[in-house]
Amino acid sequence: MALSKEEVLRRLGVTAEDAAEAVGEVPEQYRRALVGALAHRSRPGDPMPALPPAEPPILAAQVILAAIDDIRGCHRELGVSDGISWETLAHLGRAMAGYRESHGHAGIHLTFWDWLRYTGWLYQVGRLEVTVYRLRTHPKEAGPLFWYDDETAERLGLPFRIGDPAVSLHVPAGDPLDPEACDEALERMRGGFPGRRVATCTSWLLDDQLADYLPEDSRIVRFQRRFYLVPGARDDDEAMLNAVFGRGRVRELDLLPRTTTLQQAVIDHLSAGRHWRMRTGWLAL
Repeated sequence: MALSKEEVLRRLGVTAEDAAEAVGEVPEQYRRALVGALAHRSRPGDPMPALPPAEPPILAAQVILAAIDDIRGCHRELGVSDGISWETLAHLGRAMAGYRESHGHAGIHLTFWDWLRYTGWLYQVGRLEVTVYRLRTHPKEAGPLFWYDDETAERLGLPFRIGDPAVSLHVPAGDPLDPEACDEALERMRGGFPGRRVATCTSWLLDDQLADYLPEDSRIVRFQRRFYLVPGARDDDEAMLNAVFGRGRVRELDLLPRTTTLQQAVIDHLSAGRHWRMRTGWLAL
């Protein structure tokens, strides 16, 4: 049963004030680009569609709302649960509300990462975010960096091979990495992405060197224990520093704050001439 326009806007969290400007005709070229991306998103190597122009600031929201039935259709074709679908898309209302609070009028600012929510790649599942992809190994790029070659996977008795459907977990900054919230998110993923039986995570959070500094009951160490680490690592001190201190930090280690155990660990490790690493881990769904 098709939802009314009013019900769709309610589920997206768009206020009546913003909806008055966000619902309307949009240049067909932008809607077609978004629909085309949804139709071909499963083809490896397909380029991502460019974000609509930043001016007028309401345009990106208008394009998303004009294509919302197509976006939802893409989710259904992938087997994404209805709850995860709406939770993912409700970012629209929050982003528009934040824009109005900052600028005093309707609009939206979307980063490239935000845009993935509306092109069939990125999903919100409680505390965690998920991108859908196929297992691969790509040590020169971000994302899921490492996986076993088929011979190694067979020797280890793993049922997952390069090319198999998977999900990649991402941990948004902000809220604490609460174990119960992670449990809930992982349980929802098990029924929310049919045919995807393995989840990977590539992150500074999985650098096993952190366990040398943090207590065993820390949230980060408990998160690490959920995963089997895939062999391979990439030095990435910048990713660690950005995550722990923010991108606008001072550059000198001696001037960084040491108010938490994690901050102290990051500084001590680098001061000793060592490096932090990106690692890939996996768990079965």
